[in-house]
Amino acid sequence: MSSLSSPDALNILIIDDDDVDIMALKRAFRHVNQNHRIHCCRDGQEALDYLTSMTHIQKPTVVLLDLNMPRLGGLEFLSVIRRHPTWNSLYIFVLTTSDNPDDVLKAYEYNVAGYFKKPLDPRVFSQQIQLLDEFLKTAILP
Repeated sequence: MSSLSSPDALNILIIDDDDVDIMALKRAFRHVNQNHRIHCCRDGQEALDYLTSMTHIQKPTVVLLDLNMPRLGGLEFLSVIRRHPTWNSLYIFVLTTSDNPDDVLKAYEYNVAGYFKKPLDPRVFSQQIQLLDEFLKTAILP
């Protein structure tokens, strides 16, 4: 087991097609820790391509996943990634505009670590990221 309470930066993969949301996420994470390494993919297919091209050492600490994206949406991404022998245990948090109960249920069936609805208020958005960052820094993960 490894603790994330060390000052080391997190490897964060953001999968989202909204440029404004990506900028807000980057800003919020930089506010809580300047050293986090953030990589962004515009949809699930780009994320799959990215993950399959990297080594296990570069594995993201956490994935933030939007559901509504072109080509390969979030639920489809989860369906593929949870069957992948290397990436099936990724810590994935859904961060989306959808509060559809079917989307929430389906995401949890794919074993997401949490489901957040994107707020309209940027301060609440920032608070969500601070909460997530604190969780990741204090959790003991395998």
